Amino acid sequence: MKAYWFIVKNSFKSSSQFFIDLVFAVANPILQVLGLLLFYSFVLNQQTGLDSSVVLYFLFVMMTSGVELFRFATDIGQDIESDYYLTIDKLPINPFVYYMLQNLGKNLAPITFLGIGVLPILIFYKVSAAIIILFYIATLLALVISYLIFFIVGAARFFTSALEPWLFGIIFQFLSGKLIPITFLPSQYFSLFLSFMPFIYASGAYATYISEGNLTGLLFGMGIGTLWCGILFVFATFLWNKGVSRYQELGE
Repeated sequence: MKAYWFIVKNSFKSSSQFFIDLVFAVANPILQVLGLLLFYSFVLNQQTGLDSSVVLYFLFVMMTSGVELFRFATDIGQDIESDYYLTIDKLPINPFVYYMLQNLGKNLAPITFLGIGVLPILIFYKVSAAIIILFYIATLLALVISYLIFFIVGAARFFTSALEPWLFGIIFQFLSGKLIPITFLPSQYFSLFLSFMPFIYASGAYATYISEGNLTGLLFGMGIGTLWCGILFVFATFLWNKGVSRYQELGE
């Protein structure tokens, strides 16, 4: 009887741990966005309610914040330092695709729950069906771009240990428009500068078009984002292969 109870107890512990991890994984981006919503709507604008455009902007930010990207980059760096990268390099799959799918699998449940929870809010604010569909497609595109950027940060460990993923993550939050909406930036020139960089297509560009209900702009932004996906993927693959070759030449 004790043996059976031991199995039940261990299964319960595993289920409980999964549930706790899921709750915190979902709550983390929600709490971050709620804080930003309160700050921008009540402190900056001194309003008594939440402006719909601000809500829609940060809803998209919330969807793209369900993954701890700096940990993703850190894991890659640790694999490089421990020589586990040699095992990854021998797999019949691109290293970026492997790491992205592995991490996405861990975060699929909270992202799915966030996506389900966002839908009634979008309907409440009378967002068109076309933009709702593109909202979810743009979320996937933004996540892929984010993964690519942080894969490059992680793979940089082949060449230097000075690039800290957590520090880059803070800069990324700003450059991607997750902390400050693009429309709130004081300089049009800075906004123009960001539009020529991939970071803004990891969240802010799509969030802006969604908050404005700009279907044409959203489609255009997704087109630019897809182009950046191709460029970053080629560079990420090149950087990984160059790093592996460098380590092999040095005998590391």
